[in-house]
Amino acid sequence: MDLEYTTIPTTELREHGSEIINRVAYGSEEVVLTRRGKPIAALISLEALDALHRLEDAEDVAAAAAPLEDVRLHGAIPFEEVKARFGLQSRLFAADTEGVGSSRAVAAAHHYFESRTAR
Repeated sequence: MDLEYTTIPTTELREHGSEIINRVAYGSEEVVLTRRGKPIAALISLEALDALHRLEDAEDVAAAAAPLEDVRLHGAIPFEEVKARFGLQSRLFAADTEGVGSSRAVAAAHHYFESRTAR
């Protein structure tokens, strides 16, 4: 798949900005802006931007499906086991008593995860 776009130096954008923007917005042209011959930015229509965001969203949903399916098939790992496996008890949650990092954030996280595992 060849990508087709117009390459325009930024100096030309300064001189013919309105015309170039109209070509992108209404003519579905894609423009790559260059400075000293190197690509630095791109101009695309809102329609193309929306399509890009929809594609990214679909990829995010697909990427989340596998871990969710794994949890459905095998169950979740209790948080106490995760903390023990990764040494979180001694590093992250002990930080509050050692005065390291944001004690409020650590205490809030500790409270949240402890309340979730108590269920």
